Amino acid sequence: MNFTRRQFVQLSGAAAAAVATGCDQVPHALRFDVSHSTGDQRPFSAPSSTSIDPVSHHLNRLSFGPRPGEYERVRALGETEEEAAA
Repeated sequence: MNFTRRQFVQLSGAAAAAVATGCDQVPHALRFDVSHSTGDQRPFSAPSSTSIDPVSHHLNRLSFGPRPGEYERVRALGETEEEAAA
């Protein structure tokens, strides 16, 4: 049986909608229950800003990680624009 692209997309959308309607009946073993989290010990909480080294964080975000000597060079720039210009 040959389908046109339009028919394929329509059938795929219908199949996805049919599959998505059964999502509320996920088996209990596969569910993630967040009601047991207490205080700051949430299962997927982000680290606090005091535990993050901003130099490492930015070097990892802006590049593929620091090269040798790059951490020290960025750290020497200073925290404010005035310190960096000096």
